[in-house]
Amino acid sequence: MTVSTLIRSGPDTDAFTVQSIRTLRADVLAALGGGATAVSHIGARSSMRLKCASLGVPRRDWASISRWAWVNDAESMRALDSYVDLMIADRCWKLTDDLMSDLVLADVDGDGLTADDLRAVVVALVIA
Repeated sequence: MTVSTLIRSGPDTDAFTVQSIRTLRADVLAALGGGATAVSHIGARSSMRLKCASLGVPRRDWASISRWAWVNDAESMRALDSYVDLMIADRCWKLTDDLMSDLVLADVDGDGLTADDLRAVVVALVIA
């Protein structure tokens, strides 16, 4: 599959439907902070919070995920890979209502994604 095919293709998952994004809205607004306007918080921190919330990363781990993504050295990438592997194993055991579970259930040409594929997709999303 080429990049242009991916760009033109519709999503194979419902993870980014209007309803799924709406359900994240309350968490994202809470993460942005009480009475502050969203505009004042747009940037890297808000983006990382949205990614973490979408993936189903517990709020207590958002700072670690963010740090590993920003430092982006070998040690941080090993830590991020290990964390993502644990999330994948957890979602294979118990699905939740998040993007990680949707990726675990994703079907590409009749086949599911391997753990390596899942890790690559999630890490790419986090460090993007």
